[in-house]
Amino acid sequence: MAGPYFEELTQALGAEADPATRRVAEGAATATTERLRGLLESVRASLVAAGPSGDSLRAALDRLQQIGAAYDETGIELAAEQTYARAGALRTDVELPLAHESAPEATARLLGMQSYVRRASVPELDPDIDQHELAIDRRLLLQRLTPSVAVDAPHQIDELEAGFGIFRRRYIELYVQRHRAFHEIVATWRREFTQEHAARLNALRLLNAIPQLGAPVGSDLALRAERILARVPHCDFANADVREALPLEPRCPGCDLDLMAAPPSAEVAAWHDDCLTALRLQQRRLARAAIARATGNGADPAIDRFLRVVQASDVLPLIEVMDESVQALIREMLAEH
Repeated sequence: MAGPYFEELTQALGAEADPATRRVAEGAATATTERLRGLLESVRASLVAAGPSGDSLRAALDRLQQIGAAYDETGIELAAEQTYARAGALRTDVELPLAHESAPEATARLLGMQSYVRRASVPELDPDIDQHELAIDRRLLLQRLTPSVAVDAPHQIDELEAGFGIFRRRYIELYVQRHRAFHEIVATWRREFTQEHAARLNALRLLNAIPQLGAPVGSDLALRAERILARVPHCDFANADVREALPLEPRCPGCDLDLMAAPPSAEVAAWHDDCLTALRLQQRRLARAAIARATGNGADPAIDRFLRVVQASDVLPLIEVMDESVQALIREMLAEH
């Protein structure tokens, strides 16, 4: 009994099999691998000058190369099992070079559309109705952009290109909108992390360096901030430039933003909460130390003013005044106590 991968391969390449036993005729393994190797060699030679539309075909040829190196049914089956998750995927790969061999121009047009649509990811679960419809259109279009169309129904290529054109126009509008919104959020984060949050981190660093306040807190916040900013792409492309580039490539050439990607809003919110929690903890520690200092030394206008700062419900006053000189005064005050 022929294995599932070997059977798919021989059927795709047109090898003869006994319909009663479904056993491939004797010598078919050799004929199959020879046919496959000849096909790969011929198609690869014709792709030397091919552009990006040939990328998926080249990838299929690379995968099939492992199968073509086998010399018997068992070897083909083992090589295919290591390369493909299912037998149908092997057949799809074989159909690509076969289509190119039979109808190279139609196949190139089809693969160009297929490559664009595959990279033009659209979230299907978005509550936006227009986007949800676009995601469905994308899925249906991909189902129709198969290699067999180029061979069996080349007259459908023009119809597919019309549908592809409609999809691409709607996708570009969505992409430009999402690209703008994504980078507006990212720009706000970058501004906050380099200004407001930088002041918070500096205040926390100075407080953590005072041993009388106890063990440091939030020591990982600076590194977490760096990692958050490293995860979100920076883009210098204006939206007009992005729109101009999208008819050829479905993603911005500056940041390669995928519409499936979402800004790490939850991570930023968690960072913000953890930073405030750490500052408030140090604020409470400092308030207790200042109260103890005031109790032990009687009325002191300077200490009273400082107490009002550290006992405030908001940590902002402490962040605003915290610098090396204030840190030195706190160290001195706590050392005296």
